[in-house]
Amino acid sequence: MKNLKTIVSILLIIMFSIVFTGCTKKEEGPAEKAGKKIDETFEKIGEKTKEAKEKTKEALKETGEKIEEVVEETGEAIEDAAEKTGEKLEETGDKVKESLKKE
Repeated sequence: MKNLKTIVSILLIIMFSIVFTGCTKKEEGPAEKAGKKIDETFEKIGEKTKEAKEKTKEALKETGEKIEEVVEETGEAIEDAAEKTGEKLEETGDKVKESLKKE
């Protein structure tokens, strides 16, 4: 019986030692601190990358819209120039016809 009490006492001491050791606040070692810094750095990199992606996406969208506007304006200018050129050719043709009639 005495041996049983001794064994139980030893087991209780070991159990409480384990429990209290697990509950105490552990100091971070240099590797753990470095690991946390690396994690924080990668989080920041991820955030900055996401921000840059969004800004780039928006800039590309705006650039595409501006290109569309320029292409549309250029097309209109070409159509206007072609129309004016056609009109001038007709006028020139009419003048040539008139000058041939006078001869």
